[in-house]
Order: sequence, then structure tokens, then C-alpha cells
Amino acid sequence: MGSSIDDLPEVLLVDILSRLPVEYLIRCKAVKKFWYDIINNPNFVTYYCNFFFNNKSGMLVSSYIDTALGKRDVFLSLLSFNESGDDHSLTRLDLPLDWDINSFTLNIMGPCNGIYYLDIVPEALINPSLREFKALPDSDIAPFGTEYGHVLAGFGYDGKTNDYKVVKLMLLCERETPFTIWNCWRAEIYSLNANCWREVDDVVPSIDTDDRSPAYRFVNGCFHWMACDVISESERKVVVLSFDMVGEVFRKIRLPDIGDYCETIPYVAPCNDSTSIAVIVYPLQAEEGTEKNFNVWVMKDYWDDGSWVKQFTIGPITVVPVPLGFHRNNQLLFQDNNGKLVVYDPDDPQLQLKDLRVYGKQKCLITATYMESIASLRRGNEFSQKQLVSFEPESCSGFSWRSNEEMTDHFLEFKWSKLDFSC
Repeated sequence: MGSSIDDLPEVLLVDILSRLPVEYLIRCKAVKKFWYDIINNPNFVTYYCNFFFNNKSGMLVSSYIDTALGKRDVFLSLLSFNESGDDHSLTRLDLPLDWDINSFTLNIMGPCNGIYYLDIVPEALINPSLREFKALPDSDIAPFGTEYGHVLAGFGYDGKTNDYKVVKLMLLCERETPFTIWNCWRAEIYSLNANCWREVDDVVPSIDTDDRSPAYRFVNGCFHWMACDVISESERKVVVLSFDMVGEVFRKIRLPDIGDYCETIPYVAPCNDSTSIAVIVYPLQAEEGTEKNFNVWVMKDYWDDGSWVKQFTIGPITVVPVPLGFHRNNQLLFQDNNGKLVVYDPDDPQLQLKDLRVYGKQKCLITATYMESIASLRRGNEFSQKQLVSFEPESCSGFSWRSNEEMTDHFLEFKWSKLDFSC
């Protein structure tokens, strides 16, 4: 009697499925109920993302250019590399909505199991692999007569409830002529499972922050920001502020002696293996043509803030790059002072910055590792016996939304278009 694929051990079947492209997995879900349950299992979603992350290379790049008409052309693109990393191509992602974003940049956070958060107005979640796009509902927790000042955002995954969450820290202020009185920080969290915002129960620590770290900083179930711990009116100490997506609590992580805060800008980033965090210490006053060094500190044990070590020093180099985070094989991504995206390899004896031929307005280039994913924004990832309602995305051609309220709960298809490299 001949054998079939159903006779394979489940472990082997999972390994086979994890090597298939997303479009084939979607077809497999319609073949057998058993395959459907495997592919929809949150453990498989994570396993698939990790397998793709360890065997592929690519990144999403967000940038913008100001046009002659005074408008801002914001775009999101996929930068793909060949196996050797010697060549690459750029493909533009056509989002389905027309935003009036003349005063904003498109800040992208991710990947979190292949899902990304777009920190812009209106906020959204996307899965580029599935071509899914979801606009988030408006928050309504602000009391009447108040407004928010500084805002910090974070995005991550709650493995306990299989939920994707967005957390926002807002500095609450009240208008009192002729002064603006800043009162306290408040935090709210969005749950994809519940599709709503609610206030975080844990008290936001007393901090002063202007976090400018462009890298995605979700590590060990926590999101991270650079902050200043307000010890007294005259004393502040640089720390990393983290938020646990499962327990929904804050934590302050002490830093090593990274130098005078007034002369440096520390950026927090995940380590290459994404099991701990690193801090890239960037010289604040670095003029073009002067040689500067960049120190990279790594926290060896994530749960021990006394385990910081100086991993390596970049430089001296004469350009003034903005650190964007880690790439593959311990390489570092920078945007130089000409707006170009470059890669630094600490193992390269020539200490050269490799030009990736991607350009953007200076200090406004955002990158995120690209990750193939089967995780749906429709909340179809629960390991359940219930069959999901079939979904056919609407065509995005000619789409025009009149309000953010109309956008909520809509999942749109978007398109990729090839960009021509002429430089």
C-alpha cells in the first residue's frame, strides 16, 4: 500500500510547511482541516517567522521627499538582497489610503511575527506578506478640555493571549494662559483582539524623554525607549524604559557609564539575535569632516542591568551617520549626512560604509527587517476548531476614505510596484 503525506510525522510536516512561501500556505489551509489547524496555530506562526528570519534577508524602508509643489511624497519600500548580499532591488509598496501627511514621516515598527505598526495619523497595522492593512480606531480616553503633548509609541506581541498590542505614552498638559502646565504621563494600550484602546493600569514612571531611536526595540516581550529618570528637580539619569506587553508593567533599566549625556545621544536597539538590547552612543556635536567614534554597548543578560559590556567601537570615521539599528551578521545600518542608507560591518578590516543606494531626507529614514508571515490581522490566528469566515480583499484602485471611523475594521489589499535604480 502506498504512503501519502498524511502518513508523515507531524514534526516533519511542520518543517515542510515552514519552508513554503506564504501564498502556498494560504492554499494549503484550504486543502485539509488538519493542515489548516497547524498553519493557524500561534506556535507555527512564530516558528515560520523565525525560520524565514534566519534564512532570508530584506528590509522595509520608510522615507519621504518634498516635491516642488510643497507636498510630501511618503513611501514604503521593500529592499531585497541576493544570497551573497552583493546586490539588491527596491520595490515600492503602494498603500491603499491617501493621507494628508505633509507634516509627518512614516514611522514603521516591526516586525512582530511579520506584522508592522505604522505610527502615523491614522495609525494602522499591516502584514505585507498577506497584503493586509487595518486602520486603528481613535482613542477616546482623553478628558474633555485637555490635550496631549509629547507622545511615545511601542508595538509588540502578547504570547499569553496571542494578541498584538500598541502602547502609547502621552504627556498630559492643561492650557492655562499664558503658560502650558505639564502634569503627568498617561499610558494607553490597543489590543487587536478587542479592537479598542484602554488605559494602562500601571503608573508611568517619572521620566523626561525625547526618544529618537529609529530601530524596532521589541525584545523578550518588552518594548524599549531611551529616557531620563527624574530623580529630583536638579538630577536626571539616563535609563532605558521598558514596557512588558504581557504583564503591562513598566521597568527602568540602568545603563553603564556611556559618557556625558549633554555630549552624546544614546540610541537603543535590539541585538542581532534579538534576545537582548544594545545602546549605540552617538556623538551629539559632530561636524562634517571631523573624525568621530561610536560606541556600541550590549546587555549580555537581559534581566541583569549590571551585565553591560562595550561590544565594539565604530570609527574613527569622518561622516556623521545616524544609527538605524542592526542588520544581519552583526552589521549596523546608518543614514549618512547625505541621506544615504549605508551598512557598517565591524568585521571589515577596511572599516568601510557600504552604500545601499537608498536615499531619503536626512534623519528621516526608517528601516525595519522584512519578515514573511502567515499571521492575519483578522484575528484568524487563534488555535480553534472554528472555521474562519472567508475573506476577499477589496481592490484598492480608486479607493477614497472620508473618515478614520469608516476605515476601522476594514482590511484592504495593497500592491507592490518595482522601483528603477538609476544610481
